[in-house]
Amino acid sequence: MTDMSQGYFYDASGQKVNIDFMDSVARQTLVTVSNDITQINSVIDGLENGILTRADNAMREDTEGRNLLEVFDSEIANGYADPWEWLADRVSLHVYKGLQPFDYIPETIGADEIPMILGGFDLDAGCGDTEQPNGLFFHMGRTTRENVQWNTTNVNQGNATNNAPWMVCNLKTWIDNTLLPKFPSTMRAHMGNRRNLLETRYAANSTLTDSTNWAWNDLGRLWPLSEMEVYGCHQFSGVRSGAADTQWPIFKRTKDRIRRDADGARRYWGLLSVVAGSSTTWCYVNSNGNASHGNASYTGVAVAAGFKVVGD
Repeated sequence: MTDMSQGYFYDASGQKVNIDFMDSVARQTLVTVSNDITQINSVIDGLENGILTRADNAMREDTEGRNLLEVFDSEIANGYADPWEWLADRVSLHVYKGLQPFDYIPETIGADEIPMILGGFDLDAGCGDTEQPNGLFFHMGRTTRENVQWNTTNVNQGNATNNAPWMVCNLKTWIDNTLLPKFPSTMRAHMGNRRNLLETRYAANSTLTDSTNWAWNDLGRLWPLSEMEVYGCHQFSGVRSGAADTQWPIFKRTKDRIRRDADGARRYWGLLSVVAGSSTTWCYVNSNGNASHGNASYTGVAVAAGFKVVGD
């Protein structure tokens, strides 16, 4: 910056005479302001060149998410065998800077590539009858091609072994034994067990139409979401469903609840909640994003499950 704090002129005899236009305090102020302007211009240049990353983890309304393999390629390559090991280390260090909801990692599940979408941060940290660890919550960005029945008959009850309907349903068995093994071992190594409060609905000598209590259960490493986690409220489920749940940041907008399969077709996708006032029906997300429900044996619902990356 040109120094305008001093000047000079020549007097009648031709001698150069120096002049101070401002005192030392004013001169120092000018220097400070000049430095501040330089720093501001540097920040503006950084924003225009896209080199700054968001550190507040706030949900952005103007993006569908970034491929983390591209955004953090050099960081992942610096000593990590795969991106899931890198994320697990981030969780261990509790360093989430630069990550934001809707970011994703593409993975091949079976024959299909499915984006695993970052859905939330530490959603159940410190909660539970057994204190839950920090973790990054992900959701399948596409459904399975297969439709899977909640149950093979129209029953949404628990049983004598476990009173929680989810823990004994056909869908859980399919996820544990068929879907989870399709996930790469590099993923499964860092997927933690989810312990959560589930509604219970069972009586030895009668069929119940509402859940009567709740109990802590191990959901496993891969599980459908509750109605509360998707919609932030009860739509068809009862007050004991999702009692310890909160809405995931990525599901605040209806458009973001729509899931498609690998061919691009909009699909119904199942939840783990059962319907209040019914002994035969369960909850799922409609192909247009709204809440819906149907018979437990209905064969038209695909799967889009969630999981939690935990630290090593």
